[in-house]
Amino acid sequence: MGFIQNIVIPLFECLNTFLGSKEIETFCLEQLRVNLTVWEQKTKRRRATIKSKPEDTLLPKNEFEKLTEKIRTWKRG
Repeated sequence: MGFIQNIVIPLFECLNTFLGSKEIETFCLEQLRVNLTVWEQKTKRRRATIKSKPEDTLLPKNEFEKLTEKIRTWKRG
């Protein structure tokens, strides 16, 4: 989205200002704006489906400490 929004659309707008082409406005810029809208909608849907892990599914602190200690001893060898 950022690439389309910050680089591609301004590039085509600049090109269109220089050339004054109806085709660039009609085919390129309109399609780029449609593509940008599609990506924005996909991103909104994706963010809505991402959920954080509930606290009760995490290891209890003492279990986490035991596991960390096992890993440390294993690394020492």
